[in-house]
Order: sequence, then structure tokens, then C-alpha cells
Amino acid sequence: MWQHYREHIFKLRFAYLVEEGKISEADATAFRSFVDFNGGASFTTYIYAKNGHLPQGENFDGAQRVMEALGLGKFEADTKSAQPYEE
Repeated sequence: MWQHYREHIFKLRFAYLVEEGKISEADATAFRSFVDFNGGASFTTYIYAKNGHLPQGENFDGAQRVMEALGLGKFEADTKSAQPYEE
């Protein structure tokens, strides 16, 4: 239940920042290329790129700017855990 609530709040915050112009449409599109909002927020691709396991390009740069705008730019994935990155 809490995961769905957090996901909903995240989506609302994202939409609000886009509407307010704090996240550009180009960066929002780039972010969506890493995170699929339709099937549940999945940050796996973003995290793999952030950790250097996938190439970082313009879309990653846009996604990183979105994470900064959301206050999540300092996010670090624990690579020493058996838990999935998204946990």
C-alpha cells in the first residue's frame, strides 16, 4: 500500500514541476525514457546508467536534471545488497 502511495506522490510532484516549468518538457521526455510510469515506476534503467552499467547519453542527462529538480540527485544505489536497486 505504501509503495503505491509513494509512487502516486512522486508522479504528482513530477507533473507539478513540469507544469510549473521547473522541469522542461525535453527533460521530462528524457526521464520517461528511463522510468516507465505506465507499468509502475521502474528506476532500474536509470540506476544502471548512473552506476555506469549502461551508456549515459542526452536522455540520461535529462533524467539526471529531473532527479535534481525532484531533490533526488544525490541518490546512491547500494551495490552491496542482494535487494533489487528499486528497493
